Amino acid sequence: MRFKEVYFDHPKVFSTPLASSWVEIETEVDFDQKDLKVSQMSVTLPEIRVKAQGKIYDIGRPNASMDAEAKTEPFDLEDAKRLIPYRIITPEVSVALFRAEGKGKVQIVSVKLSGKMEEINHCDALANAHVLSVEMKTDGTRLQLPWDVPALEHLTSHLLFKNGHLQLKGVKGRSFALPWKRRMDLSIDCFMTPGSKSLPKVISRWKMSHGC
Repeated sequence: MRFKEVYFDHPKVFSTPLASSWVEIETEVDFDQKDLKVSQMSVTLPEIRVKAQGKIYDIGRPNASMDAEAKTEPFDLEDAKRLIPYRIITPEVSVALFRAEGKGKVQIVSVKLSGKMEEINHCDALANAHVLSVEMKTDGTRLQLPWDVPALEHLTSHLLFKNGHLQLKGVKGRSFALPWKRRMDLSIDCFMTPGSKSLPKVISRWKMSHGC
């Protein structure tokens, strides 16, 4: 399905109205009153294309759960921020996302949610860290994290987040206007507190494979 001159205003989901010259949607959905299966779904706008698939089990029951995965083509981080559904994300996470800034090329290789709906609704809690995993690439990106730290400029990296552990591989860029002369691998064992304005306090390992 292809729609032209789209205007979508849903303040309970998005922080601002969405407008686009066109939107294309393709999907295959099967529902049997118990499980909802999305075999494939793609949503394409001028600035971004998203592909997804997943299944929600035992809808309406206490043990309802979800397995879902999505990925994107490369897109500009600044353009896509308005597409984040802040209003339906738990405030502890959405406030940090809203405060973060960025621009430049980014690609979400994979973002997965797998677990009970109660766990997914509170995926910011340490006990539920296993339900969310993210694999992402940046290429010449500017990234301002939601903490009081300098922005990362011209950032090229391969980011992995799983079970509360954040890894950045092949990191190259600059901060404090100083370039990192060699690529680095960074590993942080922690579960971040997104609502905090300072860096996470629980950091047990921060490794660099090469010096700056």
